[in-house]
Amino acid sequence: MTDQPLVSESPVVIIGAARSGTRFLRDAIAQSASLVPVNHDVSFVWRAGNHRVGHDELTVDRATPKTAATIRRRMDAFAPTGPDQHIVEKTVGNALRIPFVQKVYPNARFLVITRNGEDVIQSSYKQWHGATEWGRWRSKASMFRPGDLPYLGLVGLGQARGRLGPLLGRPTPPPTWGIRYNGIDTDVATRGVAWVAAQQWLRSLEGAAAAVRSGVPAVVTRYETLCGNADELERICSELSIPDPGPCIEFVDVASRFPVTGPWSSFLTESDRAELQPLLHRGSQLQEELQKSSA
Repeated sequence: MTDQPLVSESPVVIIGAARSGTRFLRDAIAQSASLVPVNHDVSFVWRAGNHRVGHDELTVDRATPKTAATIRRRMDAFAPTGPDQHIVEKTVGNALRIPFVQKVYPNARFLVITRNGEDVIQSSYKQWHGATEWGRWRSKASMFRPGDLPYLGLVGLGQARGRLGPLLGRPTPPPTWGIRYNGIDTDVATRGVAWVAAQQWLRSLEGAAAAVRSGVPAVVTRYETLCGNADELERICSELSIPDPGPCIEFVDVASRFPVTGPWSSFLTESDRAELQPLLHRGSQLQEELQKSSA
C-alpha cells in the first residue's frame, strides 16, 4: 500500500493562519480546471496515526510510510482528480508542520498567505467566543472514519468542558478553536484567549518563515494585496504554473471583500493591547521576511 501511486502528485498546499484568507484563496485558485479543492480543513486527516499527539506540531519522523499513504489516499478520496488535475487544500494546522507535509507530498507546491495581525487576532477572538458551527461539522460527518475517533473524542471533550463548566458553576476556558500549538492549553488557562489568538497567528508565520529559510519553495501573498487585485492573482497563477488563470481572476474580482473587524483601539483594554504589541511586532517582521523571499 505504501507504493500506491498518487492521483495528485503536486497538490497546492495553502499555508496561513486561521482568519487570514486561506479559504478565499483556495476558492479563488480552485476555479482553475487544473485544481480540485478539499472543501474543509481536514486536520483529522493530517493527524492520521498521530491523534494522540496533543498538538499540530508534527515532526518529519511521524510521517511514516504508512501514515503518508493513509493521508494521500484519503485526500484523493475527498478531492478525486483526473488527468492533469491536482488537489488544492488549506488546513491551517499545516503551518506548524510544513516539513511533515513535504514528507507526505514531496512535490507539493506551497502557497503562503498572510494578513494584518490586528485583524486576524480580533477575528480569531470572535471565533473563540462564538457558537460552535454545527452545520459545518455536520457537512464533514461523512468524511470521518473509525480511526478518527481519538481526534473526535478530543474535540468533544473540549466542547463539553467549555460548555458545561459555566452551567456547573466552574469557570473554564472556552473550547479550543484554531491551530493547536504545543503549550496552547496552558496559555489559554494562564494568558487568555486574546494572547492565544495572537500566538496562533505568530506561530503560523514562524512555521512558514522557518520552512522558507530551510529552502522550501513557496509563493507568498498578503490578503490585503490579493483582494480585488487581478495582477496579484495572475502572478500567483503564473508562479504555480496554473494554466488557466482567467476564471481565478474573475472570482477575485467578483468575490473580494474586506471583512470589518473594527479599529484596534476598540479591542480589549489599552493594557491588554500593549501586552500584544511584541507579538504584533515580531509577526510584522516575519511577514516582511516572507514577502522578500517571494520577491
